[in-house]
Amino acid sequence: MNLWTANLLLYSGELAMLVAAAWLISLAPSLRGAKAAHRHWRLVLLACLALPWIAPRRPLSTGGGSVLLTTGPSTPVPSSSFDLNTLFAAALGLGCLMFLSRLAISFARARRWARRAGTTDSPGIRLSADVKGPVTFGWLRPVILMPAGYPGMPEASRRAIECHERLHVERRDWLHLVMEELVRCALWFHPAVWLVLSRIHLTREQVVDEEAVRRTGDRDGYLAALLAVAGLKTELAFVPAPAFLERRNLARRVAALTRGPLPSNRFAIAFALVALAAASGAAAALLPLRHTAPVTQLRIGGNRQSQKLVFQPRPAYPAEAKAARIQGTVRLAVRIGRDGHVGDIALVGGHPLLVPAAIAAVRQWQYSPTYLNGEPVEVSTAVDVNFTLTR
Repeated sequence: MNLWTANLLLYSGELAMLVAAAWLISLAPSLRGAKAAHRHWRLVLLACLALPWIAPRRPLSTGGGSVLLTTGPSTPVPSSSFDLNTLFAAALGLGCLMFLSRLAISFARARRWARRAGTTDSPGIRLSADVKGPVTFGWLRPVILMPAGYPGMPEASRRAIECHERLHVERRDWLHLVMEELVRCALWFHPAVWLVLSRIHLTREQVVDEEAVRRTGDRDGYLAALLAVAGLKTELAFVPAPAFLERRNLARRVAALTRGPLPSNRFAIAFALVALAAASGAAAALLPLRHTAPVTQLRIGGNRQSQKLVFQPRPAYPAEAKAARIQGTVRLAVRIGRDGHVGDIALVGGHPLLVPAAIAAVRQWQYSPTYLNGEPVEVSTAVDVNFTLTR
């Protein structure tokens, strides 16, 4: 398991812990009102995104600037480990791409609906045969799409629906929803993220419901509008826009409207901030992400590093040493750059007549680059150059 995969699994655990704590925090009486609950769950989403940047992180290695790898033959890394990491990353990337494609297709679908929708006397409102319920789409030039049967609804229902959708426009909810869907695309694999987003969507609609009832002054008419839209048989296709009704939230929204708005608590957000900060810190401390200590140079044994040689011209045997029948080994301490070229060379031991030829040959050697966590690093190693006379 590589560092990236390990950190993703740890981050997933942190998310699960944080969202579980956030759910418990949401049970507090001060957070039961729609506005406080909506702010709470938006803070939870921000905390989820901030978790990777919260200290502490546990180092994988210690030491100031070098890492010692033992000499001798290297132990091959099982190919299945690399394959599993690659498959894991590919699956996550494919899922992210699929959700992004779904979002892009939904944008195109909504734009097509808006283009062929018919205009009405009310500015910004259009009639569309493609939608089965009211939908608000767009930010700079928002469009409210109403189903074809909208003009035949009772006046109280029309007034409630229009107030609801215009509140979404005032609050710029479409932009918020798009950003939330981008978070879903990136973290699609985690059910805790889906839970947080569903809570945000529910509480957003409850906040708009309360304000729409306050502005229209007609709670019964508003409830009738909700139930009238719920009576439509066909579910709306996915589109990145706040819809007037999501059927899975109907019971909760009706219950909240029947109960009436709960009194707001000015200390609710302060409580949520403190509680979420404590939960985030606890999750980060219990499951800290990993990181590597900064490494400027690896120190690798000569036997292991020799396996990376890609160009190794043999040294020319010095004539004086050959005439004197001098044989032996010249040992050099070598620094190999990030590109695999030999840099500094220092003599460790060897006959003086053999040293110049050994250094001249080693300076031409070329190694394949050495990588640590995907980044090329310099390497210091020992090189033995053998001089042997043939009979």
